[in-house]
Formats: sequence, C-alpha cells, structure tokens
Amino acid sequence: SDTSMAPLLLGLVGTLQIISLGLLIARTWTRTHPTVRLGWDDLTIFVATLIGTTNYLMLLVATFHGYGRHTAFVSLPQRMIAGRLVYWAQILWCWSITLVKMSIAFLLLRFKTTRAWKWFLHAIITALWISAVVNNIFQFLQCQPYSVYWDPTIFKHQKVRCWSHTTIDAGIIGFSAVTVTTDVIFSLIPLTFITTLRRPTREKVAIILLMALGLTASAASIARIIQLRGFYTSTDLFYKNTTLSLFAMMEQQLGLIAATIPTLKSLFERLIAKI
Repeated sequence: SDTSMAPLLLGLVGTLQIISLGLLIARTWTRTHPTVRLGWDDLTIFVATLIGTTNYLMLLVATFHGYGRHTAFVSLPQRMIAGRLVYWAQILWCWSITLVKMSIAFLLLRFKTTRAWKWFLHAIITALWISAVVNNIFQFLQCQPYSVYWDPTIFKHQKVRCWSHTTIDAGIIGFSAVTVTTDVIFSLIPLTFITTLRRPTREKVAIILLMALGLTASAASIARIIQLRGFYTSTDLFYKNTTLSLFAMMEQQLGLIAATIPTLKSLFERLIAKI
C-alpha cells in the first residue's frame, strides 16, 4: 500500500528540533545577561543547530517529493529531487554532529586550564575534525560518479564504480565509533574533577547526569548502524533509507539538546528562586 514514513520522520524530529532551538535561545540569553560570556562552545553549537535546522528543512522538502513512500508510488523525477536533497543533507549532517562534540569539548575547557587538560581536549577536537573530513571524502568517493545516489539513469550512459559494501559500511561504522567514543569520554570526564568542586552533593549528581545525556545520542547512532544490516538487501531503498534518516536526525537533535542543557544551570536556579 502507498504508506509513508514521512509523518514519523517529520513529527518526531520536528519536536526535537523545536526543543533544541528553544534551548539554544535560552543558552544565548544566559550567556549574554547580565554580561556577555560567549565562547567557542557557544559559536560551535550555534552553527551545529543552524546546520541541523537546514537538514530538517531539506528532509521536509524531500518528503514533498515522495521521500518516505514506497518506490513504486513515486515517479523517477520526484525520486531524483528527493534523493539529491537527502544526499547533501547527509554531507551537512556529518558536520553538525562533529560541531556538537566540539562544542562539548570547548565547554569542558572552561572547567580546567592545565596544560595536560588542554592538550587532551584539543586532541579530541582535532580527531573529530579529521574524522569528519575523512567521512565526507568517503561519501564523495565511494561511488563514481556520486550522482548515482539520486540519478539511477546514469547506469544507462556510463560505467558506475562503487566500493564494496564492506568498505562502505566500515567508513560509516568508523565515523560512528568516533562519535560514540567521544560521547562516552565526555560523560566520564566530570568524574575526574567532580569531587573537588565545592558544591552541594545534589549539584554534583546533577552535573554528572547532565553530561551523561550525550549517551542518549549514542543510542540513536547504534540503532542507525544496526539498520545498515538490511540496507543492501532491500528492494525498496527509497522507503528503507527513511529509517536511517530518522535515527541520524535523532542522534543529531539529541546531541544538540544534551550539549545545551548543562549550560542552563543558572537559568534554572533563577526560575526556581522566582517560583
């Protein structure tokens, strides 16, 4: 039947998108009142949210051209338009995820200023940057010409060369491994200094829980990797790819939310005081 995954994709991701935008506005307000305290962590999360919003709008337009429906019910011209939008959205998505992790690293640099601490976090930032560049190179080179991802008629005019499924999956899993690993590291880092903070125990526990929110994005990343198992055997990729987009966008939006909530502690305290 002519069913569609678009409502689930747009509804769930759209809800998370609204939350992440609202949190970004609140974060910007707290960092500019009463004095301006903006830093690299704020700039990177702003750009990451901007890219995430662009991703969502691109998928929104793609669904108007049939993305999320079964291939048999969508014309080839419509599939080509949607496929092009989804492909470039994936390129941007990679950088949004990377900037989210970099924002957390810059945020952690505010806590400690020792040389070892700086070298460690800057090494993570460099590794994230390199992995994003390599991932983009993979996306462009794994099939030549890469326009085959949205234009299947190319097979009639020229020879298409693609890497093996194992190699392509290895690239995807490798980038996901970097993001998941950094999530785990960032969630464990507060344990290294939380005992030295002169704050109430409830606040220390809250800090640990807030930093651990990044693991929720990792769960979406793992689910996306699991979905790859049936990707190459599917006869309806136009429909099947929507599930991958769903988990990818959930990973992105959950990461944005997790990276912003820990910065709103002072705002929450003022609101509770007023209440």
